[in-house]
Amino acid sequence: MKIYITLISLLLSLKCFSGNNEFPPVITIGPAVINTNTEILAGVDANQTCLLLGPNNDGVDHHVEINGNHIQLTFIGAYYSPCTVIPVADYYYYNLGTLAEGEYTITFYRTPGGTLPVDPNDPNIFFEQFGEPIIFGVGNITAVPTHSIWGLILMFSAFIVVTLYIVKREFS
Repeated sequence: MKIYITLISLLLSLKCFSGNNEFPPVITIGPAVINTNTEILAGVDANQTCLLLGPNNDGVDHHVEINGNHIQLTFIGAYYSPCTVIPVADYYYYNLGTLAEGEYTITFYRTPGGTLPVDPNDPNIFFEQFGEPIIFGVGNITAVPTHSIWGLILMFSAFIVVTLYIVKREFS
């Protein structure tokens, strides 16, 4: 009886802990707003996927191929067992660098180890697509004009108001 009460309390705490009972995405792209000078990060969640993520013997943990607007990210990840899936994202991020303005599709691939890049046509290499491709956009940076006539008038007006306030306070 004691074990049933413990199991029920664990399940209820998991339900309360996860909020809306939805797991975070297994793969993600960040940050939320991406422009041409933003370092783009691609993340793989190690908690939900039961993966050991990290570098191989050569110290390499991923390989990125950019072919036009298609990005292929191959990462090293080996499954481990026993696995307890918890609904908290613990992303291992891979830096994609900066990209030009446009819309991109990224596809994640997993290999359990070895050397990168992986030849997908090599029958001795295990190579699998990991999750669905993600489509994201990279925007351009909007230049804000700082040397316009209206900006100069506004700046001059603010300068006059502040100066008059200081003079009035000093001589009152």
